[in-house]
Amino acid sequence: AYLTGLSIGVHLLNLLCLPAIVLVYYYKKTPNATAKGSLIALLGSMVLVAAVLYGIVPGIVKVGGWVELVFVNGLGMSFNSGVVVYIILLAAALIWGVYESYTEKNKTRMAISFILTIALLGIPFYGHGASSIIIGILVIAALGLYLAPSVQAKIKERWRITARTMNTALLCTMMIVIGYSSYALIVIRSTANTPMDQNSPEDIFTLGEYLGREQYGTRPLFYGPAFSSKVALDVKDGYCIPRQSEAGSKFVRKEKTSPDEKDSYIELPGRVEYEYAQNMFFPRMYSSSHAPLYKQWVDIKGHDVPYDQCGEMVMVNMPNQWENIKFFFSYQLNFMYWRYFMWNFAGRQNDIQGSGEIEHGNWITGIPFIDNLLVGNQELLPQDLKNNKGHNVFYCLPLILGLIGLFWQAYHSQRGIQQFWVVFFLFFMTGIAIVLYLNQTPAQPRERDYAYAGSFYAFAIWVGMG
Repeated sequence: AYLTGLSIGVHLLNLLCLPAIVLVYYYKKTPNATAKGSLIALLGSMVLVAAVLYGIVPGIVKVGGWVELVFVNGLGMSFNSGVVVYIILLAAALIWGVYESYTEKNKTRMAISFILTIALLGIPFYGHGASSIIIGILVIAALGLYLAPSVQAKIKERWRITARTMNTALLCTMMIVIGYSSYALIVIRSTANTPMDQNSPEDIFTLGEYLGREQYGTRPLFYGPAFSSKVALDVKDGYCIPRQSEAGSKFVRKEKTSPDEKDSYIELPGRVEYEYAQNMFFPRMYSSSHAPLYKQWVDIKGHDVPYDQCGEMVMVNMPNQWENIKFFFSYQLNFMYWRYFMWNFAGRQNDIQGSGEIEHGNWITGIPFIDNLLVGNQELLPQDLKNNKGHNVFYCLPLILGLIGLFWQAYHSQRGIQQFWVVFFLFFMTGIAIVLYLNQTPAQPRERDYAYAGSFYAFAIWVGMG
């Protein structure tokens, strides 16, 4: 748990190792593991990832921000004084919760300390603005009712939350928070006003923007617009108004007009997001800025969709679902993942960044008849490309060894198949799952092979077995 928290300080993508770790724990504790049990363990691991990614990481910033506002704007204290108080309260709640669940002297105090810790971590407060507070209060109330000693005594034993479970959960959470505290260095460094201080995350609110990577904007994952989608319009007082939503407000430090003025934060409108009239499932071609590039990767015919442009019906050409899927496989999966994968286990043409050209940055094998089919005759390349320092060929030997190791492990007794699924989910979650999450556009500013290093490490385990 401590390493998980510490790894968050490096990059949030490290959370993708949790499903494999949960499977290791499940197989260790369950001698006669089943497919159903493995699936339940995986679902539980997804809940853990969501709890950390959408609960603890933004929750600490959110609740810490509320306490900061009380102490700075409400009590007139200096910047970050509320954060210090919040850290002390959170540490005290964690220690109290661990103590109560370990001693088991009083079930009521144990339940209160557990709920208080969950609330201070901000896990229940999902969303923005008043809705997050309402959701948080409802979740805390439901949890309080469920953990009430009288209710716990009436429900079936298998559904009870025991003191041991609470203690383990609180200890794990404490270790995650200790590791997560490495982000304090970001605030300390920014407060020193170093020459390189982008976005200046020197308080709890700007730290939240830093952690949320808000400077990169948002991208749709499951449902959203295509590159040709038009903004939905509403007619108001005879004018066409773009339909938009505000993702909550934000607080920034108020500029002082005199040295004697007290520290305070002012509230500003949050990020504005436009709503689109045409949407699709699993949108892979969503950026209007990259429309010509999408058409270079996929022959887009599309289909016409009616669009109400303030009372005037016009037709908008939208890519169909099959074209959307083709772009996912041809660019996002093949070019932006399998190409990097084959660099490491088959061979690399050169280290010149490519955008789909046959002479730049492709994977090769070193076997002429295969390479001729893939990227043409390599003997026809100019000398500067032939002699490029990044040119490496492995003749697919690491790939073949990896496939041998993969199949050997998968068919080597029950223990072998269990180990196979552990390595497979480590391979999948640190590779293809990242591809799904990033939803990359064409013409990336640099090669992105570093993002999938964990996946290549996992395949290297199979190479060793082969």
